[in-house]
Amino acid sequence: MFAAWGAASVALLAFLVILSAAVSAVTALDQEAEGDCLPDDCGANCSLSLLQRRQRQSVSHDGTLRGQRFKLLKRFNLSQDPKEEWDVIAIPDANLTQSCANYVDDNSTVFSRGKDLVLRVASACADGKCLNSGRIMSKEAFKFGVFSFTVKVPKCNWLWPALWLLPGNTHGEGEYGGWPCSGEIDVLETVHDESNGAFNVVSGFGSTADFASSCASTNSTSCSCTTGYCTSSTMSCGPDGCSTADKYFVEDVDCPKVLHEHHHGHHHEEIHPSWKEHTFVLSWQDGELVTWVDPTLSIDEAGDLVSITPKPDGNISARKHQTRDPLSGLPLPNNGVAAPSWKAYRRSTTPKWQAVEPFMSSCFDEATSAAPFDQAFKLVLNIAIGGYGGAACHWGDESCSTACGGAVGSEMVVSDISVWQRTPTTTAATATTTTTITTMPM
Repeated sequence: MFAAWGAASVALLAFLVILSAAVSAVTALDQEAEGDCLPDDCGANCSLSLLQRRQRQSVSHDGTLRGQRFKLLKRFNLSQDPKEEWDVIAIPDANLTQSCANYVDDNSTVFSRGKDLVLRVASACADGKCLNSGRIMSKEAFKFGVFSFTVKVPKCNWLWPALWLLPGNTHGEGEYGGWPCSGEIDVLETVHDESNGAFNVVSGFGSTADFASSCASTNSTSCSCTTGYCTSSTMSCGPDGCSTADKYFVEDVDCPKVLHEHHHGHHHEEIHPSWKEHTFVLSWQDGELVTWVDPTLSIDEAGDLVSITPKPDGNISARKHQTRDPLSGLPLPNNGVAAPSWKAYRRSTTPKWQAVEPFMSSCFDEATSAAPFDQAFKLVLNIAIGGYGGAACHWGDESCSTACGGAVGSEMVVSDISVWQRTPTTTAATATTTTTITTMPM
């Protein structure tokens, strides 16, 4: 009897231990899902079920500064000759993205106007098979920090404007080789009539295999990133279109035509819509990148940036007739997908970033776990036209000046670009009074 009771007691105790562990595991899992969700998707869905959160790999934190302080390192002087702080890039897009953009340096596509920096689609090429446009790259490179861009971004007419960062030169040739191995950070990419922006991190690794197979496995890793390479990007596209995982809502846009009357009669002429002025903010720290649109920035009495507060989330429409996200398979609510005003990637939970680790660790002794995003990058702004999937025009075709000819005259108007870098942690008392700067559209 005592032996039986003892055995039963042991069994009961074991059951209680297992039950306690299970409860703790569930609690920990739920806390993880709520407090440290995977950042491969937008950060608006932590009110969803645990399963949905895991499927959507949502981020529950907003990437704000968490007690860190940042001093203003540089505010670009946008009223002066752009060539003082920027390289004006002259290169055709023929071998880059196949867009219609022919980037030129003739003062027609990049210039200052009052206090603003302007990039412009200035004219059609003589043969009508490309469009002369603007592209610039900062002379100065930066490693880590908070970067803010206050910009009026052109829309419609199959435009593809972008705010991004590249290492080295305009070809992205950096510490770890040519593009994409040395990395790319896309703060904003948007096309035509989309109401959202895309935020992506792009990296890659050299490969000895042909291009098609090199992206399927890292087993064929080569330390050369010139002849063979695999691109590892958080932008994911398939036969049914691209995932909305990299999107954040900016502003709805309509792309109409207006009728103008001239003494020669009536004709249709494309107008040049744009978003209102918005502020796009990137926080780039060791192992983490976060982008917001129109957050609230708080500055203390010492002039330090002390907090970034996201604005309320928005909503973007789904691809026409598409009822499910092509990657997750989840239904899109109300024929749309909830889109946040910010998005984050952590290296520890972003597989596309992790995929380059074998290449980095075996080929570069100095590479850190955050590579390739552990080197200095330069700021890049440009306006491409067409060239992407579904666009009405591409390089070397008359569609550049016909279907996309209305892009001529479109402008990206930049009123502020600032760079903040983290200050050393100090135990000294600091002022708590802050000035709030709400970066909402003008």
